Amino acid sequence: MIDTKTNWTSEDYYNFEDLNKVESNTQLVAEYIRSLQYDIPELITRTDRNMTSIDFKSSIERVQENIEKIRMNFLTPLNYQGTRENISKGFSYIDANRLEDNIQKLYELALIVKDNLIYCGTFNCGSEWEGGLF
Repeated sequence: MIDTKTNWTSEDYYNFEDLNKVESNTQLVAEYIRSLQYDIPELITRTDRNMTSIDFKSSIERVQENIEKIRMNFLTPLNYQGTRENISKGFSYIDANRLEDNIQKLYELALIVKDNLIYCGTFNCGSEWEGGLF
């Protein structure tokens, strides 16, 4: 289970813990989708930010790229918002919502995929029949 917040407002404060959480969620979603046999590439994540950390444009771009790598190697959820091209103009609550919403949608889609997997060799229909499989 991942923990996302998709209702950021201009009155909210976004800090190092929030970006650490986004990166942690991104890694968890990637690992979950890998467990469904999708080939998600290894992601470079950083979850050790603290009060003395400074994030630059490249960090936000890397976070976006990680989420995009998952999408490109999995499926695109409905209403997926993609990446923001010109992040250098500043990071806002709109960007925070976009990142968290995208990762939440990927996770929810992965849960649907998991529920609909047909496992090779499973026997469900008529499993009460005692005639055996062979």
